[in-house]
Amino acid sequence: MLKKIMKMWQILNNDIAIDLGSANTLIHLKGKEGIQLREPSIVALKIEDGKKSVVAVGEDAKKLVGRNPSGIEIYHPIQNGIIVDDAITEIMLRNFIYKVSNSEVIRPNPRVVLSVPASSTQVERRIFKEVLTDAGARDVLLVESNLASAIGAGLEVESEKASMIVNIGSGITEIGVIALKSPVVKNTFKVGGEKLDRAIIDYIKFNLGIKIGPETAERIKKELATPLESEANESDFIEVRGQAAQTGLPVKFSVNKRDVLLATAKVYEEIIMGIAQTIEELPPEVTSDLYEKGMTICGGVSKIKGLDVLIESFTGLKVSVAKDPELCVINGLEKVIELLNKKD
Repeated sequence: MLKKIMKMWQILNNDIAIDLGSANTLIHLKGKEGIQLREPSIVALKIEDGKKSVVAVGEDAKKLVGRNPSGIEIYHPIQNGIIVDDAITEIMLRNFIYKVSNSEVIRPNPRVVLSVPASSTQVERRIFKEVLTDAGARDVLLVESNLASAIGAGLEVESEKASMIVNIGSGITEIGVIALKSPVVKNTFKVGGEKLDRAIIDYIKFNLGIKIGPETAERIKKELATPLESEANESDFIEVRGQAAQTGLPVKFSVNKRDVLLATAKVYEEIIMGIAQTIEELPPEVTSDLYEKGMTICGGVSKIKGLDVLIESFTGLKVSVAKDPELCVINGLEKVIELLNKKD
């Protein structure tokens, strides 16, 4: 019995790593293999007589997007990597922490290592800590996302020679040039996967007169997106469903790679300009390091076929896509936890 109590105590008071993203939240629990939770950063609330009650969180809430009945509101409390609604973020994180702790009775009290955008202000960082504390954390350590992603991608962050990481996520693109565990230059731009989805939605509505939702836009992006003119063939297409803008009736239509490139070209241009701007800010010696070592890209958008080739052609630097690019931040936080426990 005592062993069971001690085991439960260890689980409830364990160290956890949280990658709190605009689209998804990932959690790793110390001592366990891989990712223990990966769910959309979404909360569904019912509003009745001016009071809000939780209907669903994470994956269950995402199922209601675009289908939510009257009286149920869908909230995305994380936007551009920043908390925009403290109370709803607390609800979401408390739910996720209970899930990974396998407890619905005893309140977990873990130490949390959390990634935050490098561009976040001191006020925003204080809010991150307060929300996590209210959600059950006994202590919160903040790690800048560009450093976490560089560690998770296996870059030599302790070397005096600089490494460059470009994390193209859902809401933001974070760029870090790191040497001796510290950023030489760091930049954040409000461009990422959500902006690509919105561009696809707007293009199809304007050019085809058809409305589609975020899930359909994401599917189109995943199956057809490419930034390369040579790859954007009209013969590569998929059929999807939408809603005629004028009549509201359901329609089935096809969209091809050429359409998607025309829709998204300006978003790719924004990403390239952000990378170029960061390189321009570097001292000559650091630029020399990058010409020798190249840059690594990660994040969900980095999986788009040909994006590495496009960045390489514009910057002249060798570009490689990180292994498991969507997991670089959480993998980096996992390694931070390992280092913390060696010091304890």
